[in-house]
Amino acid sequence: MNGSPMLRSLLFAIKIGIFVAAAILVVQYPGSIEVKWQNYRANVHTGVVIFTVLFALAFVLFLHRVYLFLTNIPQALKDRRTRKQNLLGWRSLTRGLSAVAAGDIEAADKQAQKARQYLPKDQGLSLLLEAQAARLKGHEDEAAALFRKLTDNKDTAFLGVRGMLVNALERGDQAQALTLARQGLDMHPRQGWIIKMVYDLELSARDWDHAERTLRRAERYNAIDKEAARNDRVAMLVAQADEASDKGDNVTALKYLKQAQALDEGFTPVAERLARIYWSRNNKRGAIAAIEKAWRTQPHTDLLPLWEKLAPDNEIKNSGKRMKWYERLVALNPESDESQMAAAGEAINQALWGEARQYLKMAEQIRPSARLYRLWSLAEDKQGHEDSARSYLEKAENAPIDKVWACQESGQVFERWIPVTPQGHFNTIIWGYPGVRRASAMQQLMPQNELMMLAK
Repeated sequence: MNGSPMLRSLLFAIKIGIFVAAAILVVQYPGSIEVKWQNYRANVHTGVVIFTVLFALAFVLFLHRVYLFLTNIPQALKDRRTRKQNLLGWRSLTRGLSAVAAGDIEAADKQAQKARQYLPKDQGLSLLLEAQAARLKGHEDEAAALFRKLTDNKDTAFLGVRGMLVNALERGDQAQALTLARQGLDMHPRQGWIIKMVYDLELSARDWDHAERTLRRAERYNAIDKEAARNDRVAMLVAQADEASDKGDNVTALKYLKQAQALDEGFTPVAERLARIYWSRNNKRGAIAAIEKAWRTQPHTDLLPLWEKLAPDNEIKNSGKRMKWYERLVALNPESDESQMAAAGEAINQALWGEARQYLKMAEQIRPSARLYRLWSLAEDKQGHEDSARSYLEKAENAPIDKVWACQESGQVFERWIPVTPQGHFNTIIWGYPGVRRASAMQQLMPQNELMMLAK
């Protein structure tokens, strides 16, 4: 019985007291029993008979307990030996897992052998330790076999799948990795990191339909926040539109781009693609509307070449009307430095120095930039003000650098936004500053030490 020694002693004393009181009561019980056997006759007090029977019964029970104790000694010794082996086995497992975490191949291999010796029937963590030790030694086939063996046990199946998944990723076998990740997701359908893993692998495979379904699940279980999910949907739609355009299917491309613009009206790459397709189909009104919708929300210099092409013919020849064409952008978003610089650039082209100065001053009030001061320098140089032009160039050198399309994974700069980089990074290009990098999605998901991940 569990409890403190004092409590157990008290309970034992109570039991002894009850037994003694019962014995006294029985002995004092009145009456007698006559016993006849052949020529013998005896009268025995009833209490004595009852007490003798009870004592005999207690003595038999005591002998039975002694017998059980003696016959149980071998099993007790065996159980003790098993407990000791288990303790040594778990100690070896702990040390082995720590060795794998530290990258100590020799210690990991040694502890794996000990764990197998002490825990010969274990098909869980000892197998995992062996597999990880084999991986550290570079024995990939042996490790793969051990990971597959883990999948035979429902309690360790996920550890096996996860280990094989790591191996597949290291080999660069994206197809096998995706299959294994989906198996893991079937086992743990609500685990955010597994959902994200499947999603990233589906994106790498450009399996947009499955990726969209997985993205919905990721949102449901908070593996991806709402804003990031919306951005990814836009990028997936643009990717599908680009694939359709490459096949000459502008109808399908338009369908995807319209869906993308409905999700994010100000996203420049969508507006630019829409305007180009409309332009190629002689639908100037649609192209103008696409650019204006984006410019109201997020003016961007990438839209200006198309805006120039879309200028009505009569405005191309008339400088005053050309200025109105660019002033239309200012009217759409006057609080943007891009709007002011677009009008300033056209004013400089038309040698309208007063208007150029006005727009440049407005842009400087909104946000000074290197590109703005280069425009100032150009305007001054065209007017023959060499000293002033040089001064603005110096300001440009000290001003905040211009934003570019830069990949957050690689830091590479691109001339235009694309949904998937040549390195296979999905939706990692942003309008920002070069050199800004982040940890890859796979690095965020998987710790550098796979064992710590696998042993969770």
